[in-house]
Amino acid sequence: MNSSLREFAEAPDAYLAPAPGVRIVDGERFYATLSGDGRWISVCRLGFAPEAASSVLAEIRALRPGAQTSWQTPDAKLAGALRAAGCRAPDPPLQPLFTALATDPDPCTIRVGVAALTARDTATELIEHADAALPPSTRR
Repeated sequence: MNSSLREFAEAPDAYLAPAPGVRIVDGERFYATLSGDGRWISVCRLGFAPEAASSVLAEIRALRPGAQTSWQTPDAKLAGALRAAGCRAPDPPLQPLFTALATDPDPCTIRVGVAALTARDTATELIEHADAALPPSTRR
């Protein structure tokens, strides 16, 4: 994977156009996206040593007191330092970990077939019709 693609996968907020009303704080130590309604902050592109986690956490919390904050980093030591400084796992149904995926090639084209079906069509006929719409290499 090239370095530009890796940077995007690790910090997508820093590369995507912000939604209307979003405030961006872009500095040397982090890139933060603050929602227009004040409910959340997303922090990525972390550029500080684990020893600075407490001060960065205080700086982020001061941007929007009480906002739910999510942090994105591939650095396990930095993630551990943020937890030790007071970050916690999100409330369910959110999960504290996720996987980012970015690819160089364009995604494949998927053809979708549309047909009129009646209540008399059986599940088997529906499956056969859907299967026939797929490219030959992916059919069952």
